[in-house]
Amino acid sequence: MIYLGYAVNGIEEKDNINCDRHDQIESQFLNVSNNYDRVRNLKHEIQQNEEKVVQSIEEEIKTKEHTIKTISGIFDAIQESTRSERFT
Repeated sequence: MIYLGYAVNGIEEKDNINCDRHDQIESQFLNVSNNYDRVRNLKHEIQQNEEKVVQSIEEEIKTKEHTIKTISGIFDAIQESTRSERFT
C-alpha cells in the first residue's frame, strides 16, 4: 500500500507539473496572440497614416503646381508686354 501511495503521489506531482507546463504554454500563446493583435493594429495604423501623408503631399504638389503656373503666366505677360513695347 505504501508503494501505491508513492505512485499516487508521483502521479499527482506529475499532473501538477503538467498543469504548470500547460499554464506556461497557454500564457505564451496568449502573449503571442496579443502581440499578433498589436502588430495587426500597428499595420493598420501605419496604412492609415501613409494614406494621410500621401494625400497631404498630393495637395501640396497641386498647390505648388498652381503657384508655378500663376507665376509663369505673370512672367509670360511681362515678357509679352516687353516685346510689345519694343515694337512700338
